[in-house]
Amino acid sequence: MAALLAYVGDILTRKCRFPNINAIGQPLSEQQLERFCFQHVPVVGALSYSAFSTNILAYKAFDELFTSRHLVVANCLLLNSHLGIGLYLFNTRTIRAVNTRWRVTWSVYGSAMFNFGSILLWATVKEIIPENAVLRVGFGVLSSVFFLMVGKKYLDHVDANLKLAKSKPKATEQK
Repeated sequence: MAALLAYVGDILTRKCRFPNINAIGQPLSEQQLERFCFQHVPVVGALSYSAFSTNILAYKAFDELFTSRHLVVANCLLLNSHLGIGLYLFNTRTIRAVNTRWRVTWSVYGSAMFNFGSILLWATVKEIIPENAVLRVGFGVLSSVFFLMVGKKYLDHVDANLKLAKSKPKATEQK
């Protein structure tokens, strides 16, 4: 994930060109790549995050749904969640203000803390909630949506304060 974020960061800061990956032979424009990485991937990551909560809280139902491939599906959902949240963080105004190495570091760190913190909470709550698949899935989806909304609101607040701090003139001390 760190390598992907660094590569995307290099492309967007024009340190390297992205390869021609369009089947027709036309290169992707920077706007298309930026839209894909910072709009579509975070949405898929958020959906994967919510779906992954089902794996943690209602493991038996998840296992029955995907039978022999449940671990592959669960790991793909977790990977998508990491990528989506990491790319969302990578593109926030606050993190864009630093160099690419720190952008990648903070994005990977934030994504890991968010995802693994949620997993820890869900695993703890799983022991408290009655063993009812509908109740557990409902709690998982609702809590994941709540965490995503609170996280977005927090980042919007931090970005707004950064904008305010940059717009205010620095007061000179008078003695």
